[in-house]
Amino acid sequence: MSSHTMTLADMRHFYGELKDDSDSQKKFRDYLLRDTWQVEHFERWMTEALHEKLPTEFQDLVVAFGKKLGFEVEFGTYGPHGTGYDGIWLGEDGTRIVIESKSATWPGLDVRQLGNYMNELLKKFPADKVFGLYVLGDDSKMQVLANQIRGSEFAHRMRLILHKDLIGLGNIKGVANLSASQVSNFLVPVDAINVGELVKLVDTIILEKRIAEETPQPKPEAREISERQVATVKRSELKLADGELIICPSKPDGVKFLLTYEAWGFIGIKRTPKYLALYVSRPYSEVQYIAEVDRIMDPLESSSPVPDPEKFEQFEPGKKLVVLKTGTIRKLVDPIKLGEAFPPVRSRYTTLSKLIEAKDLDEVF
Repeated sequence: MSSHTMTLADMRHFYGELKDDSDSQKKFRDYLLRDTWQVEHFERWMTEALHEKLPTEFQDLVVAFGKKLGFEVEFGTYGPHGTGYDGIWLGEDGTRIVIESKSATWPGLDVRQLGNYMNELLKKFPADKVFGLYVLGDDSKMQVLANQIRGSEFAHRMRLILHKDLIGLGNIKGVANLSASQVSNFLVPVDAINVGELVKLVDTIILEKRIAEETPQPKPEAREISERQVATVKRSELKLADGELIICPSKPDGVKFLLTYEAWGFIGIKRTPKYLALYVSRPYSEVQYIAEVDRIMDPLESSSPVPDPEKFEQFEPGKKLVVLKTGTIRKLVDPIKLGEAFPPVRSRYTTLSKLIEAKDLDEVF
């Protein structure tokens, strides 16, 4: 973390004590919502807020952290007046999660308070879009609260999470580029009968990690073809003869390898397709590039366009390099979206005609 990042003590000295409808409250919240801050900054600040017993700071940190998870955030009030609740996270699908933070052990908590806030929202929004979430600073009363929720009328729309696990979810989102809707699937109650969505979400995280591990990176000194030099084309305008096509998965940074070397590696491949297409993983999740294949070769051959291939983590003896015909890389104006299937984690064969005609990847394979 940057050494110049202010501590909460610094902020309190600069802004003053946090009170509802005060200038200090506005400045503090605006500061937390800056795009500059990463998950690690929030982790440090939350830890400080808990250690120094700063419940108002902890409350605003929790609510503001929703932005790092992909939500729009609405701050509440510190005291019982005004909205009453600590904040709301608004998802891209209309989901509203009412946030209640608890920075320390609390006496006589009644879940009906959070439930009443939720009931007010239910007067305006669909029942399947309103949920409640407690974010706890410690686990000393977690089981007591969990039992209250379980035995209440809100059992199917209220959940709790430790702040450190919320930070962990922020890290997962960063690694797997989860959408706010996918994050919601972790935080709100899942269907007790059909848990398939949660299984698919975990699978997506695992598969995206595998794609990242398989993606080669060009060396910093390598020449890179600017995307301005790569022509764009609609699939329907590809004036190419039909033939076998291989689709290779890549994380976004892998595009640099493709453009730098006009090649793709390092993969297990035994036959030479006519074309290669590149599937770029989240946040895009689509087939973005296509090129004509020149040859398949051992990366260690002297004519390889990739210097020192053995220095790449993805290199393994026996894996091949797909060399593309010079100047044939095209970026698709109408890329092929993922669809309902899991993202591809290894190279797969199809045909150019299927790629041109498909509405999504489900129709390609």
